[in-house]
Amino acid sequence: MCCQDKHHPHSVTTCRAAIAARGELLASSAAIDAAEVRWLEFATAEYRRGRAEGEALAELARAQGYAEAVAEAKAAEHGIYRHLAAQAEADRARWVVRGEARTRETFGAPHPGDYRGGPVAWPELDEAESAVPARRVRNRVPALRGAA
Repeated sequence: MCCQDKHHPHSVTTCRAAIAARGELLASSAAIDAAEVRWLEFATAEYRRGRAEGEALAELARAQGYAEAVAEAKAAEHGIYRHLAAQAEADRARWVVRGEARTRETFGAPHPGDYRGGPVAWPELDEAESAVPARRVRNRVPALRGAA
């Protein structure tokens, strides 16, 4: 220590003052170190608390976003289902002939009320009903113009 240094002789009082100053310096250094440790412990605890809160908020936001995405997807699916149901109804109506439901295979088959060929009995028309159409035909065909 300083009192044992042969090249720099000091008085005992100076030596004791230096030792006391070193002690005070070491004590204040220990206090500073303890304060730094407390600060690091506090900062670490606050970091961990903040990180945990942030992760909880992120998980909540993720869950909320997931729920919104699922709701949007379901709404889109319902829209598709409604469109497909309307298309199916239109398709069913397309294959109906005179109120009879048909399939692709039976659509071209004759209906019981269809004309099957052969002579048709036309109802007799009285003179007033038949005069108007006959006059129109006579006016359109040149060979029949002027015929009674």
